[in-house]
Amino acid sequence: MRAAGLSALAALLSLHSLSASADTTCHTHDPLTEWSVADLSKIQDALSGPVADLCNKGLQPGENEVITHEIGDVTFEIVRPETVQNAEECKSAFAAIVSQCIAVQNVGGGEVESGTGNGVLYEIFHANADHDDSEDDHLEARDPSLFEDDIDDFMDMIGHGNLDARAPKGSKSKPKAKPKPKPKPKPKPKPKPKPKPKPKPKPKPKPKPKPKSKSVKPTKASTMVKPSATKSGKPTKASSSVKPGPTKSCKQVYALAKKGTSNKLAGRENFVGGMTHINEKRSPKSAKGCNIDIKALDYPDKSSISSTAKFYGFQQPLVCSNVIFGSRSNPAPGTTKAFYNIEHVLEWQIVTKFFEWVQDEKKPGAVFDNPDPKGTAKKLDFCDYWKATWVGDASFSIDNSAKRKALDHLKYAYPGNNNHEKEFIWLEESINAPAKSHMWADKATDGVYGSRKMKQAINSKDINKARVALVRIKWLLGARKYMKLSPIRTILKDQKVRIGDILDKLDTEMAKHPQAPTFAAWKHVGLKAYWDEYMNDKLKTADSRSKHDMDTYLSLINIKWVKGGGPVTPALTSFRKEIKTVKDEWTKNKAKPWTAPW
Repeated sequence: MRAAGLSALAALLSLHSLSASADTTCHTHDPLTEWSVADLSKIQDALSGPVADLCNKGLQPGENEVITHEIGDVTFEIVRPETVQNAEECKSAFAAIVSQCIAVQNVGGGEVESGTGNGVLYEIFHANADHDDSEDDHLEARDPSLFEDDIDDFMDMIGHGNLDARAPKGSKSKPKAKPKPKPKPKPKPKPKPKPKPKPKPKPKPKPKPKPKSKSVKPTKASTMVKPSATKSGKPTKASSSVKPGPTKSCKQVYALAKKGTSNKLAGRENFVGGMTHINEKRSPKSAKGCNIDIKALDYPDKSSISSTAKFYGFQQPLVCSNVIFGSRSNPAPGTTKAFYNIEHVLEWQIVTKFFEWVQDEKKPGAVFDNPDPKGTAKKLDFCDYWKATWVGDASFSIDNSAKRKALDHLKYAYPGNNNHEKEFIWLEESINAPAKSHMWADKATDGVYGSRKMKQAINSKDINKARVALVRIKWLLGARKYMKLSPIRTILKDQKVRIGDILDKLDTEMAKHPQAPTFAAWKHVGLKAYWDEYMNDKLKTADSRSKHDMDTYLSLINIKWVKGGGPVTPALTSFRKEIKTVKDEWTKNKAKPWTAPW
């Protein structure tokens, strides 16, 4: 069994001792059956190797606040919003999480907040666990990871007994995840309405009442727990009682709001590493269309971006009450270029997903003749027909261009290296993704963010978690402000028109270029008109999704923290002002319709 591995790991805490004020919070909502002695030994070895190196890592110029190291499916993460971590505390924190959470409780990880009050957070999480902070930003290909928001909203609806039209599809398979009971030692039976925490019960606190398990929040490990005021408020209470202090700085809140998106954003552009490196080297942007990878041109790296390219974002992004949005010639105060993404306005996935939309909305069913006379199927659906006639080696010129394959002609209508480079600008990274990217993404949810996680943050008793939710709401407001700016509208229009024009030309030209001598060629279907309709539909969806989230979450946060909120403290008063500022700005933004620029 696991005895040998467990005894070895149990010895870890004799090597490292945490600061008296630091507590270990295990992700008990993430039970894992996958842990094996081999896994544990590998992690144990890493603690004195690459993880120790991570702990010793200083802050490089322009580096992101979130740094990580992966060992197989396990990620070690440090969030350091205002200062570099203490190396010894860091090693002790990771050792405590491994010993208390992984080895003893067999769960997907845990976290420790620095005992020095500097806002540094240490966390371990497993790829197969439901990592609480992940917003899932692999957007380009509509791969399984993008379904997280769909499942998140579905789970939220199950919790409220409101399945509406989506009930028949998934009501059987998904409820499993809903209860996540985690029936460890049940503290004294209590009436169902969200039991109160019992900070003073016997040495086995683990305040894990049943209703709490639903709210995907970590609870304390049973070993080495030092009861403290900051942790006693973890279980959720049904009343308006909240924990208004102590509060974190806005920079710390910003880093926590960003936490969990950094690794995945790297994957979004096929890069490994934190957001720091995402602008260093640009490989081709790839997205799926009709289940094939379609690559755009290479991105320019940040050194080759025009010196006149503007930086878009909040004028003071690390001031929570600041909602003034616009462009500037240099990064905002307190930030560097690493705080921004190189952005091209129109998402490449919107272009590639167009062909699937044609099949689903305009040409459903197997209605096309197979261009291959020897093909087994006589009739093909639109996607298979499009691939059979467009994907191949046939090269040709359009309007005196160089000879290119069909999909290469398409990508040259989109910005890339030495191609429409003036359309590249800098956009604040968290506004770019998840806010802007999820507005336009190909997913089923009504909103931009996963509703379950947003509601948990807003309804938490911890004011800092609610402030994280407000920062994410502000990012979404920023994405809408960005899309409404005149220079951005002009770029979006130009890109939309160019893509439409090349689709129109290919729709005609491909009739002359079969992919093989014996194949029939493509037949004109009217792609330009479809593209225009599709883009109108995409803009309408982006508008309605963002409105949905802004209205929903501002209303919830107002009910919980303005109308409710518990005893008035300076921290709560300040938070209420921030809520009012964002709410007032949203009212003004919403009053001006977001119209198509074409």
